[in-house]
Amino acid sequence: MQMVQLRDIYQQEIDENLYLGHVSLKGMFSIYSNLTRLFSCPEINWILRFDELKTEEFREYIERILSTEFRQFTARGKSISNDLLTELMDKMPDKATIVIDSNIRSDYSNPKALRFRSVDYKDARWLKLEDLFSIRNSYIIKLKRTNFDCSDLNEFIHYWSDCEEDMIGQINITLKEETRIDKKEILKNFITICNNKSGSRHAFM
Repeated sequence: MQMVQLRDIYQQEIDENLYLGHVSLKGMFSIYSNLTRLFSCPEINWILRFDELKTEEFREYIERILSTEFRQFTARGKSISNDLLTELMDKMPDKATIVIDSNIRSDYSNPKALRFRSVDYKDARWLKLEDLFSIRNSYIIKLKRTNFDCSDLNEFIHYWSDCEEDMIGQINITLKEETRIDKKEILKNFITICNNKSGSRHAFM
């Protein structure tokens, strides 16, 4: 029965990703339930394309997803509203990895934004330096578009190095568009040892 469900909605497989045709909410979670009974799944990652769903449908999916065990949740679309993003963040468990593959309004703000296990924001230009200071007990933070410059990065690194609490394992920040990377500014007031081995430069502080 489970294979018949998949056969009827199968579209294609690309790079080990299985693409299925549209199914109802009930049908989707019927497939999910059957597959998790058939196979051992060490981790579940959900991706919702909110541009393809009505707002109420998106909320219904979120409620059902929250009733399951999962590692990562991705919201993907052109632009997500402040209200919907706030609702999403407020409901997601802190232990989850959150990926927002969407434009986010510049006036957005949420104290929980960097408090998840890991986060990945395609558009993080709304984040302020003070938001980075709030990071605690995170694994990986990825900020792909920001308004931070070299001076901001230097200030954040100073805060991070002086913080007595566990902040983060790894952070990737893309600086503001057209910013020239000035390593001296980024590492200002730090004692560094540079390693040029293998043609790459690593600074140890």
